[in-house]
Amino acid sequence: FFYRITGLGAGGKKCVWAWGSTGEEKWNPDMEIDVDWKSLVRTALLPLTTDFFPDERSINADYVVKAHQLPVYFDLVREWLGDSRCDDLEQLRNLVFDQLVCQRLQRGFQIVLLNKKMIHAAIGISEEQSARMENTKMVSRECFLSFSRTYHRLYMEGDRITVVQFLPRSEESQETPEVAKRREYKYQFQIPESRQYTLCTARFQKYDLANLNWSLLDTQLQNRYVPRLFWDDMKCFASRFLLTPLCASITKAIITERNGGDKYTALFDSSFFRRQEEGFLKFVEVVNRFRRKTSPRHKRLMVSISDMESRIYSIENVDALLNGWRESYLSLYSQDPTTRFPPCMFLTVEFVTWLMVNVSELSSRQAAIEFAESLILAGKIRMLQPTEILVDDLESSASTESHCNEFRYGFFLCYFVDKHISDDKTEEKETWSRVIQCEIGKSCSSLTSVDCAYRLNSVDMKFYAQSQKTTDSGGHEYLPEHIPQFMEWGKVSYEKTFYAKKSFEIGVRWFMANSQTMAETVRYWCSKAANLSFHMFPVPEDPFPHALNPLSPPLQGPVVIPFRSDKIQSHYFSRLITTIVTAFGFIEMGCSAHQVAQYVHVTGGMFLMYDEVRQAFIWSWNQMLSHRYRANLNCTEDFRDYMLSDFRSFCSNANNRIDKYIHDLFENQ
Repeated sequence: FFYRITGLGAGGKKCVWAWGSTGEEKWNPDMEIDVDWKSLVRTALLPLTTDFFPDERSINADYVVKAHQLPVYFDLVREWLGDSRCDDLEQLRNLVFDQLVCQRLQRGFQIVLLNKKMIHAAIGISEEQSARMENTKMVSRECFLSFSRTYHRLYMEGDRITVVQFLPRSEESQETPEVAKRREYKYQFQIPESRQYTLCTARFQKYDLANLNWSLLDTQLQNRYVPRLFWDDMKCFASRFLLTPLCASITKAIITERNGGDKYTALFDSSFFRRQEEGFLKFVEVVNRFRRKTSPRHKRLMVSISDMESRIYSIENVDALLNGWRESYLSLYSQDPTTRFPPCMFLTVEFVTWLMVNVSELSSRQAAIEFAESLILAGKIRMLQPTEILVDDLESSASTESHCNEFRYGFFLCYFVDKHISDDKTEEKETWSRVIQCEIGKSCSSLTSVDCAYRLNSVDMKFYAQSQKTTDSGGHEYLPEHIPQFMEWGKVSYEKTFYAKKSFEIGVRWFMANSQTMAETVRYWCSKAANLSFHMFPVPEDPFPHALNPLSPPLQGPVVIPFRSDKIQSHYFSRLITTIVTAFGFIEMGCSAHQVAQYVHVTGGMFLMYDEVRQAFIWSWNQMLSHRYRANLNCTEDFRDYMLSDFRSFCSNANNRIDKYIHDLFENQ
């Protein structure tokens, strides 16, 4: 076990080998004994194989048998390999069969290693039939897998794969509230940073795959990009990340000087918005795997208005204006050879900036945007994608027509219209590959959550191993030559709009990708984000676990910090809250227009919200941060402990700090 000496922060944590609660250590009132939290929250791993299968009597009496078949669509499987000319049909069949097995293994199944004749006898296949199947090669491949009391049989005959499910007969078709209540436990729990015990409720439930629609997963697996496969009930893998401004110097100064944690106002200087927007554009280029065609006479066009050159173009001569733009911008191209994009793509945000700098009649952003819309109506330029998929938490999706005549400011791709292609060839508008595109600098003013500016969109994306290593240190191949390596892919979700003073959410979902590839991809994104003045870090789905929610993590809980001020009028109180959380380095996450305002610290280490009912701040730790992330973000345990301690001191109005904030904030009113 380990113990911690209070008042010393991370340096007070000591590890000892001892017997009993205190062992041979002499009792000390300053010593706090804790448990090993990792062993309580991380489950053990089972081996990939098992040697048990129920007998014939149990199969007949205790199990329900279901079966479904799926043909192998060779054209779709060739897309997995990125080779449309692959004619090895046996290899393609085996690739699908192996993937069906892998989908079960990654969801907790085990391969049953028993004599096939014994298993065949248990499921009603006679010895003669079993011998005939083996001798005639009628069944080319067969595999049995188990998860708890559920068993699957997969076998391949010709170009068809059959999946047989052996499901245990459930005693209760549906769990009653009484049964669910018996699995709920109430207990008193003291959060390490809290000063009192809290009544908590937890529900212990098994990891149940009985309700997973295996028929849907197996039959749609070859199509890959079916949105239904990414729903939560399909048990796909998912990660959620936030992008926040880089603040390493301020964080380091706070922990060094220890003169208060409310020093983050200096982050939002006069160049903050420009710096963050430029960095965000480059970051999206990285995620989309875009590069720019460089030329000595070209330069990147994200410049400020103060860097204006002489205005040499006029809207009266559109052709000369567009030719000048052609000669000035750095066109984008994709590194992925399998994608399809028009030549000479450019960003709308850079086009607007160039118009404001070089066109005499366009001195404002709105005027430049309206002129760009007129170019779309005149058929001079065109937005890349006329349709987009709006996704709400990836639980439902609906295709909505985006007005192709609407020019949108942000990371949106445009291209010049080819004069040799007639306008009636509408298929040219819909065959381009999809990429991440979002607006910039727009706050949410929608009255409904359906039209929220920060709603999630999603795109399908291929993932590439960053290291490109095929052998280990000894020169041994990771995969044998006869096993083909298919393209790994998934779905990336992202917010529709980027706003510099708000966190930006980006998420990944996958079920046909290697965990090492995904880890390398995310690590690469985090590295690029750090180079572009951003922090990128993982966050949980529920940042504020509620003590009485039985589905919340049983060993986590927020810290309640009372805060009330009767010295200002109620309609000014929300402004005071915003000022305080900003000074302590918290920025908004999600959309405060459609939910209770929630904040995340720019270092990623903690979350904050204000509960008006309890008149208190709710402080919660980000338990998703590993040692690697905390080291890269300077978000050490010592720093987090100090920030909580100083925030508590502030909320208690120590040294009249709240009074000073109120005076400075409202002295001119």
